[in-house]
Amino acid sequence: MASYPTCLSDLDHHKLNAVVAPGFVIETHFVSDTKKGLRRKEVTKVWKVQQRLGKGGSGEVRLEERTEEQAGEKDRRAVKRILTKSSNLKEYEQELKALLKFSKPKYKEQAVFVEFLGWFEDHDSVYLAMEYVPNGDLEDNIPPKGEPINELEIREIASQILKGLEFMHQEGFVHRDLKPKNVLVCRKQPEWWIKLADFGVSKRCTQNTAYRTTTGTPAYMAPEMLNCVPGMDPQNFEYTNAVDLWSLGCIIYRLASGVVPFPPGPSLSEYCKRELDFPPHPLALSSIGAQFVRHLLEPYPTIRPTAQGALGHLWMRIGKLVLYVPYTGWKPKC
Repeated sequence: MASYPTCLSDLDHHKLNAVVAPGFVIETHFVSDTKKGLRRKEVTKVWKVQQRLGKGGSGEVRLEERTEEQAGEKDRRAVKRILTKSSNLKEYEQELKALLKFSKPKYKEQAVFVEFLGWFEDHDSVYLAMEYVPNGDLEDNIPPKGEPINELEIREIASQILKGLEFMHQEGFVHRDLKPKNVLVCRKQPEWWIKLADFGVSKRCTQNTAYRTTTGTPAYMAPEMLNCVPGMDPQNFEYTNAVDLWSLGCIIYRLASGVVPFPPGPSLSEYCKRELDFPPHPLALSSIGAQFVRHLLEPYPTIRPTAQGALGHLWMRIGKLVLYVPYTGWKPKC
């Protein structure tokens, strides 16, 4: 396996004793139970590859299901295969570091990150096993035809995303590709339960350092990542975890209007230069909710709230007592 710059004990703890064969994976581990008098009983799990869930230039994500009788109800997992010779292997080193970090008990109990089940390898690939979420991602669950989601539900989704971002930022991680496709839906409306996933382009830095590499999905990327902030030197630009707050603002806007605020094109640059008013699409939000989105979509990253600060915003704290007043248009302060 590639040399991962992370804690070896964590790597060893999460490594699965598995043999990869065409179409299936044989996994072996030992079970001890003092009540049943069992000491290191060898247990074998057979995982059959069911279908491909996604594919990229450096690998694929596939659905695996246990086939042996003792599995009982369907036991399924999502497994990401990464070719070790891939030019994108560095991205998956970052993903493994994030998965290891947020699999620790204090984060696992918060239930805001996809559960990491372990990793294994063969002669040409590394495999990351994660929980399978049959409801898909937030993109799959956005109503058709641009219909907005109820404000209370939007706020619940946003609060869970923010909690995940708060933990990530406290540990020095930045997601960098936050979008509906990377938010898994464990439970659908009206009582949403979501988890953050796909840490492939997440990155960790030490205090007082910043990021320079442009990565992510354009419709959800912060203006500083696209050199759109007035006065920013394109040759020496750098950005911080504030990029994740901008992406969250785009997600909320999408949920409340059915469209992204700044599709690829000149509108983002014009908005940042104050040449264009805030996108005019009606938002299915109260005035305080619309104000919250405006704070997140602040062109200057130093003015955007932190994840912790956003969780303390009035819109997040007023609970179900919010007075719903549809907001149809407003302009940013210049």
